[in-house]
Amino acid sequence: MVCSTSEYPHAITHVNEAWTALCGFTPEEALGKTCGLLQGPRTAESAKEAIASAVATSQRLSIEVVNYKKSGACFMNHLMLEPLANGRSVTHYMATLCENKEEAQLYAEAAHAQAAVGAKRSRTCRDAAEALARQGEFSLVDLLLAVASFLSPAKASVLLQLVDRMAQVGPHRHLDTGRFHACLLALLGDEAPQLAYFNDALHHFGTACYSDEAQIL
Repeated sequence: MVCSTSEYPHAITHVNEAWTALCGFTPEEALGKTCGLLQGPRTAESAKEAIASAVATSQRLSIEVVNYKKSGACFMNHLMLEPLANGRSVTHYMATLCENKEEAQLYAEAAHAQAAVGAKRSRTCRDAAEALARQGEFSLVDLLLAVASFLSPAKASVLLQLVDRMAQVGPHRHLDTGRFHACLLALLGDEAPQLAYFNDALHHFGTACYSDEAQIL
């Protein structure tokens, strides 16, 4: 779930299939609403205040909060909030809801590992993922160009050479995606965590669909 922070009361701007499956609301029912959609009698005021404080100060937050599904059933939400910035300004918050504590722990560990990417690179990865997702449909070449945008100049140059060779071969050549993925990871080397971060961000935005079958990431 993604919420705008540009103006109060921070309306929901995007939800993915995992969110709708968990909460029961359709995108049409959720978009434009606030997170109050998931709150109810057992939602603690202290949790609401902690969330509001994190958003007000542009901080990440991990918290357990009682939320409610469309059916009225309540569940313990292991919520993780991450600010999304455009330049220096936080424009949205991305909320990851986990009903399972173990799942939340795995996500937190992955997020911790991805922190090694660095704040500047993380922002660049997210910006590239959002721009690509907003296209709605994209090709393998589009995806590789997005990946090149957050690599070091040397590795971006090598990747762009690969894109040029693919374009010369033509769009109908069959790609062994498994082998291609392995080659891409070998090319990236110590920058491979950025690819994982980009992939996660792309799935979080959740609006993209592939125009070819090469789901290499």
